[in-house]
Amino acid sequence: FPSHDRRLEDYDWEKGDLTDLSRFHDDSIEEVMIVHGLGHTYWDGAMRCLEEVYRVLKPGGIVDIEVPDISVGLSFNVEDMQDIVYGGRTGNALTFGHFCGFTPPILLEQLERVGFKDIRPGEIGKGTGKPEPDRNFRLVGTK
Repeated sequence: FPSHDRRLEDYDWEKGDLTDLSRFHDDSIEEVMIVHGLGHTYWDGAMRCLEEVYRVLKPGGIVDIEVPDISVGLSFNVEDMQDIVYGGRTGNALTFGHFCGFTPPILLEQLERVGFKDIRPGEIGKGTGKPEPDRNFRLVGTK
């Protein structure tokens, strides 16, 4: 894992549409980190994102994805579930809500479908400053 000892400040950060990476050339990026972003698009958009990430990664490139574990959310009370899935009672669901959800087996299956290999658990909380292993999971894969 080439970036193991890198600090978050060492990365070049890009903000944009996860489903459209057309501004990046094929096989041009070493690593893509998606932290709590994949579930904020509909299922087809999330799948398009995974395919685009695979396309832009160099051979041997790394994808690093952290998302909430939707199966954990299902065990919460209704108020907590509202906050997790729909963005909270004080938030705007169109801005903060989740439109699709993942469990570790579901995300693993989709990463493998796209072509990622050597998929393994990652460091929960990296890039967020607040690890919550009781409700989130992270998978890291290689192109």
